Amino acid sequence: RSAEIASRWRMEVHELNNLVIINDAYNANPDSMKGALSTLALFAQERGGRSWAFLGKMHELGASSIEDHQAIGRFAEDLGIDHLVLVAAPEYAGAISGSSATAFHTFAKQDAAALMADHFLPGDVVMVKASRAEKLEVLALKLVEIWSNSEAGRDKAGEER
Repeated sequence: RSAEIASRWRMEVHELNNLVIINDAYNANPDSMKGALSTLALFAQERGGRSWAFLGKMHELGASSIEDHQAIGRFAEDLGIDHLVLVAAPEYAGAISGSSATAFHTFAKQDAAALMADHFLPGDVVMVKASRAEKLEVLALKLVEIWSNSEAGRDKAGEER
């Protein structure tokens, strides 16, 4: 909590109306995805809320791209991430079991994915992560805006979990 972020969109934490949004949209590779997802799981556990991972594609992976995306999807499932929101990146769900406790939401566009903010609850932790080319920092800022300015965000800030 006391760490200071020196670069924008690298584990940039927004705490607002009893919701945490982590904007880590600057880069993504399998190792950084695992680290970010592990951090998300720990934050959510600490706060007692649900974990939301908004993920876009990891670029420059070469021939192993599909397998690497699938491995991250399995990793998120194994961590117990509650909601995996896939933004133009359905590959993450390619190897997930049908009995997964992780809810998968797949969207082709950021605007559609942003509507998931209507389902956030106080105590939840939201992370946005993808390769820089995906421009998911726009989505992260949109989620901050929606939660901060919406009636739902203001009303939900006072609710008990």
